[in-house]
Amino acid sequence: MSMPQVSVVIPTYCDPQHTLEAIASVRAQDMADWEAIIVDDGSDAASRSNLSAKISALCDPRLRYVPSSRNRGPARARNLGIRLARGRFLAFLDADDLWHPEKLRLQRSAMQEVGLGLSCTAYENVDLQTGHRTVRVPPSRITYNRLLYRNTIGCSTVMIDRMRIPRSYFPEIDMRQDFAHWLAILKHGEMALGLTTPLTQRRQFPTSLSANKHQAARYTWRMYRDIEGFGYLRAGWYFMGYALSSVLAR
Repeated sequence: MSMPQVSVVIPTYCDPQHTLEAIASVRAQDMADWEAIIVDDGSDAASRSNLSAKISALCDPRLRYVPSSRNRGPARARNLGIRLARGRFLAFLDADDLWHPEKLRLQRSAMQEVGLGLSCTAYENVDLQTGHRTVRVPPSRITYNRLLYRNTIGCSTVMIDRMRIPRSYFPEIDMRQDFAHWLAILKHGEMALGLTTPLTQRRQFPTSLSANKHQAARYTWRMYRDIEGFGYLRAGWYFMGYALSSVLAR
C-alpha cells in the first residue's frame, strides 16, 4: 500500500458497537487517502472477537485492527497507534465520537494554507442521557498561555502535521493526557489553528471518564502541578481559570 496522507488513531475498550460507528464516520470521509489504526486496549475476549470479525468483514485495507493483551489506558493506546502510523498527518478519534464527512479534507487544507502543525475544530457535544446539545467553538489561534486557562482543543478534533511536529506523544496518565499533550506541543512557541466549523460530534455517556467532573478537576490540578511543574500559586491561578470556564461552559 502507498503511504496515506492521514493516519487516524482510534483507541477502544469493550465497545464494539460505538467503535464501528466511529469507523463508519471515517470511511464516509470525502477524501479517501487515509489509514485507520484501531487500537483495542485490552477488551475482553468476546468484544475483541466481535470487533475484529466485523472490521475484517468490511474488507477495507485501510483499516488496521491492533489488539492489546491488557488494558493500559487511552494514552498508551494512542501512543501505540502513533508509533504504527505511516501518514504525514495524524488525527485522533475516540470510539465514542463521530466525524462529519468533510472533516479530514477541510482540516488538512486549512493547515497547509496557514502553515501550522497543530489544529482542532469546533465540535457538537451531545449528552446521550439528557439529549442536550451544545456547540463548542475554539479560538481561531491558540497559544500555550491561552490554553492553560481552558482546554479548548477536543481530542477527536485534532490533526497534527508530523513534518512540523515530528515527535509527539501523550503523557501516560489516566486523565487530562490530551490537555497535557497539547500544552507540550505549544510550550515552545508553536500555535494551534482553530477551525470554527463543527466537524466532530462528541457523544458523552454517563459512564465516560470525562463525565466525572470531580475526578476531572483533580487530574487537572495534578497536571498543572506534576506535568507542567507549577508551584501552588501559579497552579492555583490557572486552576481557578479552569474552574470558572467549566462553570460558564455548562
